[in-house]
Amino acid sequence: MSTAIAAERWRDAALDLDRWMAGRDYAGYDPHDFLASPLVRATTMGSRWAAVAWTQLGKRLPVQTRPLLRVPPLRNAKGLGLVLAARVRLAADVGSAAEPERIVAWLDDLAERGHGGAGWGYPFPWANRSFMAPAGTPSSVATAFVGHALLDAAEAGAGDRAAVLASEAGTFLATSLQRIPGPDRTFCFSYTPLDRRAVHNASLLAASLLARLSGVEGDGARDGARDGARDSARNGARGELVSRAAGYTLAAQRADGSWPYGPAATDGWVDSFHTGYVLLALATIGRHVDVPGLDDAVERGAAYWRSSFFDGPAVGYYPGRPYPVDTHAVAQAILTLLGLRHLIPGAVSEAERLADWAVSEMRDPAGYYYYQHHGRWRNRLPYMRWTQAWMLRALAELATVGRQSTPKRTGTS
Repeated sequence: MSTAIAAERWRDAALDLDRWMAGRDYAGYDPHDFLASPLVRATTMGSRWAAVAWTQLGKRLPVQTRPLLRVPPLRNAKGLGLVLAARVRLAADVGSAAEPERIVAWLDDLAERGHGGAGWGYPFPWANRSFMAPAGTPSSVATAFVGHALLDAAEAGAGDRAAVLASEAGTFLATSLQRIPGPDRTFCFSYTPLDRRAVHNASLLAASLLARLSGVEGDGARDGARDGARDSARNGARGELVSRAAGYTLAAQRADGSWPYGPAATDGWVDSFHTGYVLLALATIGRHVDVPGLDDAVERGAAYWRSSFFDGPAVGYYPGRPYPVDTHAVAQAILTLLGLRHLIPGAVSEAERLADWAVSEMRDPAGYYYYQHHGRWRNRLPYMRWTQAWMLRALAELATVGRQSTPKRTGTS
């Protein structure tokens, strides 16, 4: 298949999925949203462990019980960020110049500003082993994805509001998150302002947006020498934060190239898509901030990721286990392959293979993508943020890379 034909195929697949999502105004269910049910919340009686149990049940049930539990379809800020990033890449094909501004306006409305700057979270309460977070609690992960998308939109000319919101996201990340200390003055950004749980991918995602903002905001000359000096000092300080946060995770890389989810004894597991988050965040940091040892860590991490998760038909969730295949992990793997294609031989072809598998095996005739493939059966539930938004983002990136790789015509016709 030629590069141009492949790019057109992925563009068409992305537009088909976007139409399905837009028909629902980008609102839907999520694997982690059971606590949005007033009935479920009543049964937990404030117990974090009961909340965790309900959340895990919601992730695993293959039948749709949310309407019975009165869980409403919700618009998720992180999902909207992924949609915005995809639509920026599909702008020439979507045919609606106003759509990015509409999504930016939604994100503006969803921003939480009670902690300084602007942060984004999930529209439902959630719980894990360490803490519970009320609905809307801004997190490093959601804010980073939204912030990167806003920068994409600003660079594409979607209006000043996107750039302002991205800057406010940087303020939130730099000033409102906890900093868990590590060796040699390194630290890990917390997941939310409310906790002190160290999670490598969450910390690096925050650092990656700060790194990117340090380049975008570094030229203050147009605002005068005083503003330029102030911007330079601020971005120098942010660069220091980025370097220290990156150093924390680089020091935690294992001999085989992997990273645990976090340093706690209960967080020693490794999975494919969080590893992909770490790799792409480090790659972004490396383009903007000089961090010793970063390039070598990315190369070793990419080699581990490639050798550990591609044993089955697509990409496994855990090392050496081909199933379950989570469509979220497939989409994230496509993005990791494309983002590290300078390091991974045949990365674009492998990304296209994964996309072809997802389209063939996980796409419903109605237009959405199934949640998980377990070998002998599929969980066919359509999750808006977890699955659809990620597949849209991945397909849009494939189409973009394909267009960039298509030779331009020369001469006259």
